[in-house]
Amino acid sequence: VVVERMGAERVRYRLLETSRQFAEQKLNAAGEGEAERRRHLEYFVAWAAAREPLAVGPQRGQWLADMGWEHQNVLAALEWCDGATGAAEQALRLVAAVWRYWPTRGLSALGRERLTQALKGQGAEAPTPARARALSGAGRLALRQGALAEALALLDESLSLYRRFGDRRGMARVLNNLGLVCSQQGDHDRAREHFEESLALAREAADRRGASMCLNNLAELSRERGDFNAARPLFEEALAEGRAVVLVGLEQ
Repeated sequence: VVVERMGAERVRYRLLETSRQFAEQKLNAAGEGEAERRRHLEYFVAWAAAREPLAVGPQRGQWLADMGWEHQNVLAALEWCDGATGAAEQALRLVAAVWRYWPTRGLSALGRERLTQALKGQGAEAPTPARARALSGAGRLALRQGALAEALALLDESLSLYRRFGDRRGMARVLNNLGLVCSQQGDHDRAREHFEESLALAREAADRRGASMCLNNLAELSRERGDFNAARPLFEEALAEGRAVVLVGLEQ
């Protein structure tokens, strides 16, 4: 067993690779391999879900570090899901919780691959909140890589599900991303409609971070049009909302 330090006060343990492979062979020979793989998956689904809120707050650095330590475990769990029976929803829940990690490490292509595989595993005939979130993540990564048509299709499906579930916060985030797609396509009028609807929903949901992003995007549209008088108050309001989010996070 190898001991690895995770900062000043935390440690983790892992088996040497040869020992891990030997143990896996023994488990499979005893007919226990699938049960242990399922337990492994269930553990990391719960692990990822518990840490997901840290991904967009002041503790993001800790989340990135934790994800770095456990990334291979996450990938192993997802790869096992590809051929496993009854694991599709778990795979969606896992990718929906971790997808933000991949673009931060230059792994957007890997992220799109894993999200696409998880979405195929369940299929559109079984809509769930996890599917809505995974579609949103896949759309965001497609947008990041310039695949605008694919991003539009993924985000449209995600928005449809969020509307079905009545999730205002989810709707607001997807509409904001749809606005970004339209903006990159040159359809600034449609982009503004999406940003304004997103802003209204974010405020209804008391999502100040989402509101800050929408206000910033609306300001950028005005700036690109050369309307600096309209852009400045929007930038200022976006900044105020963003600062409020940071202050609340620090107080917590």
